[in-house]
Amino acid sequence: MPHFGTEHRNFDGPKFANRADVRPSGSRIDRTATLINSPSRVTESHPVTQKSPAMPQPSIPLILIVDDYPDALDIYRTYLAFKGYRVVTASGGSEAVEVARQHRPNVIFMDLRMPDLSGTEAMLILRKDPTFSNVPIVALTAHALDYEKWAALKAGFNEVIPKPCLPEELVAAVDRLLAE
Repeated sequence: MPHFGTEHRNFDGPKFANRADVRPSGSRIDRTATLINSPSRVTESHPVTQKSPAMPQPSIPLILIVDDYPDALDIYRTYLAFKGYRVVTASGGSEAVEVARQHRPNVIFMDLRMPDLSGTEAMLILRKDPTFSNVPIVALTAHALDYEKWAALKAGFNEVIPKPCLPEELVAAVDRLLAE
C-alpha cells in the first residue's frame, strides 16, 4: 500500500534547494526549485498520479505567470493549479524569457510593469522566437486605461486583463485562448 502524506526533499547542492509535496492521487503536487542566492522562484504544479507522481502530464496545458508581486504569483499559481493546469512562474521579464524557453508554456500571463525588463520588452523578445509566435501572451496590468490597452494589443499581446483580477478571469482567458 502506497504511503501518502507530505514528503520534503532538500538537496544541499551549491545552487538549488528543492521541495516536493506529495499528496494522494487526484490532488496536486507542487514542485519548487529556488535559487539559494536569488529571490526568484520557479514553481511547476501538476496533477499527482499513483503511477508517477513526479512526471508532468504533457496533455495538460502549461501556464506561465509573470509578475513582480509575489502575492499575485501565489494566488494565480494556486488557483490555476487547483483548476487542473500545470503552472510555472517568474518574477521578472528576464526570468520570464528564460522560463518560457525552458518550459515552453501554452499560455503566458505577463505583468506589463516590472523593474528589470518590462512585460512588453519580454513579450517582444519571445515573439522574435518562432517557437512563441503563436503562443497566446496576455498582458496583466494595473494601468488599464484605454490607450494602454490599445498600446499593449498593438505591441503584440493577445489580450489585456486589468489587475487586480479574479483568478477565474485567468481560467476563462486560458480556456478561450486555447480553444482558438
